Amino acid sequence: MFDVAADKYAWRDCETNVYDFSPDGALVATTFAEGLGPTHIDIRDARSGTTVAGAAGGTISSWAWEDDTHLLAVQIRDDGSTALLRISADGVTTVLDGFHADDPAVAVPLVLPAS
Repeated sequence: MFDVAADKYAWRDCETNVYDFSPDGALVATTFAEGLGPTHIDIRDARSGTTVAGAAGGTISSWAWEDDTHLLAVQIRDDGSTALLRISADGVTTVLDGFHADDPAVAVPLVLPAS
């Protein structure tokens, strides 16, 4: 993460390639997306890079900031079910669990808009 005002890197990470800042810029969602998609997503402090929360398992198909401190993520589990997760420094809450689409042509029954 490059700090423009200081003209130097605040922190570096070679294990992620997607960065999505919270609305106030204090946090950043990071993941590594390749192939079928990311299998984890972390929330980090934008200044230090310290991981404050995260979720892993299945495929994380989409995510969006709910507010300055909460990230919503759609998780496609290995059994094909879909879960909606709410991730924050307080932990991970499963908002919707085990959802399946009635239509087999619908691969992911829930998609969040890009933040």
